[in-house]
Amino acid sequence: MSEYELSLLRERGIAARDAKAARGELRFSLPPGYCWNELGKIELDPDERVTETIHLVFRRFRELGSARQVFLWAKLEKLQLPVLRQSAVGNRIAWQSPAYHNVIKLLQHPVYAGAYVFGRKSSETHVVDGRARKGSARSKPMQSWNVLLKDHHPGYITWNEFEENQRMIAENAHMQKRMSRKSARGGRALLGGLVRCGRCGRMMRVFYGMRSGQAHRYQCRGDDSHVGAGLCIGIGGVRVDKAIATQLLEVVSTYAVDAAIRASETRSHKDDEVRKALAREAEEARYEASLAERRYEAVDPGKRLVARELEARWNAALERVAELQIRIESLDTKVLANPEVDRGGD
Repeated sequence: MSEYELSLLRERGIAARDAKAARGELRFSLPPGYCWNELGKIELDPDERVTETIHLVFRRFRELGSARQVFLWAKLEKLQLPVLRQSAVGNRIAWQSPAYHNVIKLLQHPVYAGAYVFGRKSSETHVVDGRARKGSARSKPMQSWNVLLKDHHPGYITWNEFEENQRMIAENAHMQKRMSRKSARGGRALLGGLVRCGRCGRMMRVFYGMRSGQAHRYQCRGDDSHVGAGLCIGIGGVRVDKAIATQLLEVVSTYAVDAAIRASETRSHKDDEVRKALAREAEEARYEASLAERRYEAVDPGKRLVARELEARWNAALERVAELQIRIESLDTKVLANPEVDRGGD
């Protein structure tokens, strides 16, 4: 078969693939939380633990407004997140400790907004030593995606929420788009990522002194993309922070009781969500323990080489169940220790 015929067959195959993707019928590996049904449609994963965990991540992002803060919260609560494991026998869902790249990947995937997408990445081909070499894949802007079918399947969030989330994630990138607002960062400064330059409108950076206890400053570096442009303006941060803090206290003092009640309700709601996540994890751990028990009981007792390994797996599963139960009881104790807000007080 000639090179021309091979190229023609390849082009026809790619055209058939693209036509099937344009109809939303091309199958590919779906992220955690979705699966293909027998009719070739995308539907929510029937595993409640997977779907509720993903819902919880999206709710936390709307509350915290930062993917990194969601990651830190999940790490603090020791919640496991679902990830997709690919192997020769097929894909499966695995649970692992939170990682930032898994959180940001979940928040940025449009399939969770009910959209069927294809061709979000592209790679350039270069000729090296007379041979074609394909480079690493790079993400394309949304307007350049090959296929985008909105409202294609049930979503965890709406498309408007997805676009809002992408805007927030883009604005939180501190090293890019300095004209956009930023999320607050650590440090003594009260207005980190919030204060702007009154002269050029750029985001002002926070600079801390080298010595312990030295006052911080808000500094606008101006158009630092051009060498020699020079700094714009700067100001000491202590007096600015005190003035803003005073104004904030004056504004919120009138609504202090309402704020305390809402804070108590929010904390109680968050504790309930964490407990439900732990309860689902414990339920799955009990199933794994019962499965390990059945495997141990089914083995021939005389085959000690196998029996010892199955017994060790059973014990590890039981230890996992006990660990989760202790965490649930500890959370219940912490919730009971929280002081109740007197709603009828003056």
